[in-house]
Amino acid sequence: MSRGQGKQGTIERLNAGATHPAVHQADALAAGPFVYVSGLMADDGVNGLAAEAQPKPGYPYYESAVKLQMRHILTKVRGILGQAGLEMDHVVKAHAFLTDPADFLPMDEVWREFFRTKVSRTFVRAGALPVAGARLCVDVMACRPDSGLEIARDNAGPPPPFSQKVEATRVGDLIFTSGQLGYDSRFGFPPESRR
Repeated sequence: MSRGQGKQGTIERLNAGATHPAVHQADALAAGPFVYVSGLMADDGVNGLAAEAQPKPGYPYYESAVKLQMRHILTKVRGILGQAGLEMDHVVKAHAFLTDPADFLPMDEVWREFFRTKVSRTFVRAGALPVAGARLCVDVMACRPDSGLEIARDNAGPPPPFSQKVEATRVGDLIFTSGQLGYDSRFGFPPESRR
């Protein structure tokens, strides 16, 4: 962990060996009440995809590659947050980049293993990621529990039963929204959003 002086006080750079040394980034930055975890993929930081994030060569159909990658990524996220004294429940915003939208459901199953609290989150399709074979990249922002900031998570209406997110999270005076699309997740595209 290294420290530097920023406009709002001390900035801590957290390095847990989660990213390749050639990449000029910290695994996370802690500044004020927030910890910002950099975009992480299921790599080992040295050779590419981590062995535990890949199906066994002789049994390619017995394990889901996307589940293994997501589990590896969220384990790294949990370790980095733990280094800052935080838990996954302190995450207030997440972004995930998927190379294939069909990976959403298996990825979401693993998400439920790591998050007891629903989080404001956004998923975006990425054309490609900079680690060969990587199908996911995740970054998160967490709020320190000792910050004194009140955290409120809410939806504008009843969430669909399959949703693992909240539409918005308020942290003090800041609001973090989930990604929004022009459709209702319970009923599909409303007539006014169609051509």
